[in-house]
Amino acid sequence: MKRNPFQGMTRTWLFDVGSANFLCTGMIMAIMAMVFPMLSDKDGVLFSLMYGLTIVSMCIAITWQVIRLRSTEWQVLLPGFDKHIQLQALIIYILVMVFGFGYAGIFLNSQALAVLSVAGIFGNVFLVICRYNPSFFHASAVFYLLNLASQSVAELIPNWLIYTLMIITTLAVFITHRRLNWTASAINVFSSGLHSCWMMTPKLSFKWLTAFERFIFPANYFIGPTLSSMLVLIPTMCLIAEGSSLYFNWEFPIFVVMLQVSVIIGSMIHWGRLQRPQAFELLITLPIHNGISDLRKRFASAQRRVAYIISGYIFILALVSSFTRNDISLNNGLHILMACYAATMLMMGLSGLATRMWQFTLAMLPVMMTGIWIVIGQEQITDEPATMLPLMVNLVFILVAEMIFRISAKKMWNERLE
Repeated sequence: MKRNPFQGMTRTWLFDVGSANFLCTGMIMAIMAMVFPMLSDKDGVLFSLMYGLTIVSMCIAITWQVIRLRSTEWQVLLPGFDKHIQLQALIIYILVMVFGFGYAGIFLNSQALAVLSVAGIFGNVFLVICRYNPSFFHASAVFYLLNLASQSVAELIPNWLIYTLMIITTLAVFITHRRLNWTASAINVFSSGLHSCWMMTPKLSFKWLTAFERFIFPANYFIGPTLSSMLVLIPTMCLIAEGSSLYFNWEFPIFVVMLQVSVIIGSMIHWGRLQRPQAFELLITLPIHNGISDLRKRFASAQRRVAYIISGYIFILALVSSFTRNDISLNNGLHILMACYAATMLMMGLSGLATRMWQFTLAMLPVMMTGIWIVIGQEQITDEPATMLPLMVNLVFILVAEMIFRISAKKMWNERLE
């Protein structure tokens, strides 16, 4: 029986929360890559960085659908169902790759093509490894952020080698994903994804981690140890990135990475809340709250503590960078700190107002624009070290984010009380 390859595509990819988590984020990054860099990105640096995230997001979304297929036995009962989903995955894969590489090849330069190829290699390797070891999907968040080093990697490796690896890894993807089989490990990953909003990290277990989880409770209630594990991994990742930048003389965009991390963490809290609405009934009945008003206050306070922790990491990182590389001035450090804090609070505020997944996805768009603002502000401070304009803009940004956050804290869960 022949099927229209596009039949059920929207429902499968944009309504399944696991793939939509990454695919919608990738679509937003693609829009930003096309629109904003055109204004001041002749070399294609911003485009390559943003669209590289689109490529990796697309690969992670496809990986999730593959794991979903391999974890359910019922798909075997529907003849051709797995091939149908695989064909849709192939269509998405080809469209994203052709569009990005075509744009870079026509309007930009060979360096932009090389950076996109590095991002494609990262995505392909992730697809192939997860095909043989589904549990590797737990490192999806780390892998997503690793893509931000594609610019530095492309500067170290000859272009011919990058293109060769891109072709080889692409062929490996097509070969390894032609036939899928059921596996118990895929079930474990699928089950974990249902409780951790699909932004899974390696699970850590320390005695003092329990106290840390109490400190950020109830912000971590809907996603469990994923939040605390990610907050613990951040300083380790930053130290590795900073040390590698010094040793290899890389220009690693560490503060752009931190912005992405802060946005991801802010979104994780509410993604789990929207994905698991039934968990609210147990949360509100726990003997630690005095009604819905008290719960809202505690939840808002916990979110603010998370924002303070991330801001503390950024502040320490800015201090370390100012001593080790002497490329972060006081104004520059304040600009980065204020912008990342505002982005975190804005993400939490807008996500807290969302009651549907499409509203949550739209909330990412204004927050992602902060990444461009950080770069623009840094360039302005570098050209005019004494300028205070970026700091004034950040102050307004913080006030707006705080206002939205306070409104969302008062209106959260209103739909459950109607």
